[in-house]
Amino acid sequence: MNLFLDKDVLAKLASWDLLEEAIKACGFELSDVRFLPTAPYWLRLAGKNKASCKYPPEVQERMKALLAVAKACEDDPMQQDATIPFVPGIDAGEAILLVQAAGSADSLLTTGDKNCIRAVVSAPAYASIMSRLSGRVLCLEQVLLRAIERLGFDEVKKRVVGSNQLDLDTAVRSAFGSGMQADDKNACWNLERKVKLLAAEAGGMLVAQEYRFLDS
Repeated sequence: MNLFLDKDVLAKLASWDLLEEAIKACGFELSDVRFLPTAPYWLRLAGKNKASCKYPPEVQERMKALLAVAKACEDDPMQQDATIPFVPGIDAGEAILLVQAAGSADSLLTTGDKNCIRAVVSAPAYASIMSRLSGRVLCLEQVLLRAIERLGFDEVKKRVVGSNQLDLDTAVRSAFGSGMQADDKNACWNLERKVKLLAAEAGGMLVAQEYRFLDS
């Protein structure tokens, strides 16, 4: 089993000091993570542009620690999917992650790109990929909810708010926007609401979610 992690989720979780715990909360070890071969360069952790990396040193170290034990996924699609075209809303990297995750039994894909999920649903060329990913995609809000279950709300709040990086994600800003005054009912309600809205558009790809706060 593998956890395919897109670069956006990787960077955000590392910025909030939740990267390792969130991966474990999803049921995986760090060595189970698969990432795009281009991720270290996109994050400016490697290559000629690394001197201009925008992430603080401690965040860079968290990302580097993960990439050192995780593995880059294959950069070519499986043969049967080699002719799948790139469509609006799905960039080349996302296409690789989608195809590789779909072909890896019992694996999960985490993504912070809701537009990509919607594009997959609306693109006939991705019908087989969507079918194989049924119940195997986690959005960022679901990952955060799992981290809250593992660590407790107060610990997650302390890390997220203390990072001063709420603006990295609109859902997180909505959930934790009141800072240390944020409470679990309102924050988790906001996160669950985002999940439920996306689930209605995701064509069955999202991992089944229990709505403990939204439906209470």
